[in-house]
Amino acid sequence: MREGPKSLEGFCQGFSKNLGRAPDLDARLLAAHGRGDLAALVTLYTEAADTAEETDAEMFYLTHALVYALDLGDVRAGALWARLRTARRI
Repeated sequence: MREGPKSLEGFCQGFSKNLGRAPDLDARLLAAHGRGDLAALVTLYTEAADTAEETDAEMFYLTHALVYALDLGDVRAGALWARLRTARRI
């Protein structure tokens, strides 16, 4: 069995490398997770979705952005939900 990353940071670095995402975005995501900054997570996961090179990656990030937006009660949840619905992912 293949051994996975030992930390969230290792996971993010490996994941972004495979998806072509900027390392700076990874650092900002990790920092926002560390602070528990839900508003920043909505923004950053939306940015990751907007810059994703593959549809599955875009939907993955949009789903995360939506979950954090719903948890926060953020008005952006409606637009995120609509994007996922348009893509037939909800």
